[in-house]
Amino acid sequence: MHCSICARDTHALTCPTCANTALWPKRYDCILVNTDKEKLQRVVDEYKAGPRQLLAEAILQAKEQHRSLERIEEKHRALQEEVKKGKARIAALRAQNDSRRTQLEERNYGLEGRRGDAKDVVEKETARLRQKCTLLASRTSEARNYLCQEAALLYGLRKGKGLNGKPAILLGGLVAPTVADLNGMHYSHLTSVLGYLSHLLVLIAHYLSIKLPNEITLPSRSSPVTTIRNRSSSKSRPLHIPSPLGALAREDSTHFSLFLDAYAMLCHNVSYVCYTQGLVATGIEEVCRPAECLYRLLVLREVTVPKDRSARPIRFGDFSHGTANGFLGNHEGQSFLKGWTVELGDCQDKVRNTVTCDALGSEWDFVDVVESGIEAGPLAETALGGVDGGWMRIKGGRKR
Repeated sequence: MHCSICARDTHALTCPTCANTALWPKRYDCILVNTDKEKLQRVVDEYKAGPRQLLAEAILQAKEQHRSLERIEEKHRALQEEVKKGKARIAALRAQNDSRRTQLEERNYGLEGRRGDAKDVVEKETARLRQKCTLLASRTSEARNYLCQEAALLYGLRKGKGLNGKPAILLGGLVAPTVADLNGMHYSHLTSVLGYLSHLLVLIAHYLSIKLPNEITLPSRSSPVTTIRNRSSSKSRPLHIPSPLGALAREDSTHFSLFLDAYAMLCHNVSYVCYTQGLVATGIEEVCRPAECLYRLLVLREVTVPKDRSARPIRFGDFSHGTANGFLGNHEGQSFLKGWTVELGDCQDKVRNTVTCDALGSEWDFVDVVESGIEAGPLAETALGGVDGGWMRIKGGRKR
């Protein structure tokens, strides 16, 4: 703002306002100069105080570095000691290894020759023991053969004629039954001959050291009759009957069923013994004739020729559960037993079907004979033995 007085060409300021306006640039410049001066003063003060702080920090850092250097030197000395100890240990181990190497070379000198000599000695001893074991096994088989043959002779196992004049197997002077003869045989005769057959089979299994699949219990004080049971069951089956088989089926069906199971187990045992000694049954019909199978095995000495001609035939007494050679429990024995395909269930079905069908046929034959006797009169009834005297098997020619 300019006034008319101060705007004149004079060097003096008249009003305060114009004077104040004229002084503002000088004041601003003064403020800037003072500000720069303060900044420079602070820089100078910092510069004056800086060397002392830096010196103190440098002294502390030097002391810390000195302590670190001392620690490093101590660790270096410890490592040097460990290195010395390690070198000494390595030297000792090298010396020990050199000593062992020298001893090993001394001992290995001529080792191949000594090893060959020792191998020859072991092979000769092994061959001698194997030959001795084979000879002992052969003698054992011969002894088993002799004992079983003598047992069969003592029990009178032979071939003869039955009641109807047909060829039959005799055991202890009695006709040994087949499954087809069970219905027509007297119950005391049947009980006796099955007892003989069981005793002979137990004796043969004992001589051959064979574990039967069905355990036979011979008569004793605790059990006066012969029984048999499967090893997977605790219930014994009787090998005896107290009455004729037909009457037993009507009066005591449980005993009748158990007896048929017992006879099937006996046939199963005989088939197992025959197979382990080289006689293979050709069918279930042959399996259900146990006395004939034992006769062929013990008396006739029949052996089934293997289909593979390169395979060695099984000799009597080769396999058993009591010797290392021919042990039936090892891999070779188990492989051999895989060829035995006779199942106990098949034997039971065959025995039941045969006995049942035979009994039904016999009853019809008896009815026909009774009817013809009634038509013929009292004379025919007397010839038949009376209606109450029993029944007769017309086809078999046997009366009971």
